[in-house]
Amino acid sequence: MKARPKGRTAPLPPVELPEGLVGGLNYLSTVQAGKLLGLSPLTMKEMRKRGDGPIFIKLGPKRVAYLYADILTWIESRRRRSTSDCGPEGLR
Repeated sequence: MKARPKGRTAPLPPVELPEGLVGGLNYLSTVQAGKLLGLSPLTMKEMRKRGDGPIFIKLGPKRVAYLYADILTWIESRRRRSTSDCGPEGLR
């Protein structure tokens, strides 16, 4: 097996998006958003409680949704140049 060059990671596998998701206007459930991010629904819930996850929309007492565009914005906000780069939010 050929070793990958140091500092390189394998590309992420493609994620199947729900039908009708066009232009960032459609909503994703917690499960769908989690699948897109590679996170469990429980992790998504914990991130909502801490306030460090993607922006969400509260549809009811036990129902939330995410805009696809908000998921992409959150992903972009987490980009770093090095492991010591805390970013603008001071993340580790």
